[in-house]
Amino acid sequence: MDKKNQQLVHDIVNSPFGYTSILYFLTRGEVHNHEKLIKAMVEAAPNQAKQIMTAAAQIEEVGVKRGIELGMEKGMEKEKFNTAKNMLADHFDMSVIGKITGLSLDQINRLQQMY
Repeated sequence: MDKKNQQLVHDIVNSPFGYTSILYFLTRGEVHNHEKLIKAMVEAAPNQAKQIMTAAAQIEEVGVKRGIELGMEKGMEKEKFNTAKNMLADHFDMSVIGKITGLSLDQINRLQQMY
């Protein structure tokens, strides 16, 4: 990292809003390499290392939880379509399929056209 960026990271980390800045850059900033940013922050402000690592750990935990939630949502959505597909194969009325699965009639119609 060049001197200008080192100074910028140092100023951000050591500002009164340092912790908030860390959270912002790690969650909202256009950061492509979080580990590199964290390392740069720790190098720029070794006295803030614990706070920086705490922020990074919290963000990682939130990311893991969100990944699990998205996976579960995707699985539940897939199961709705599988249930609807099975119900179509058993000649259930589309309104009943919609009521049970929560799928719209348009979604059910598209599913029926696919199979």
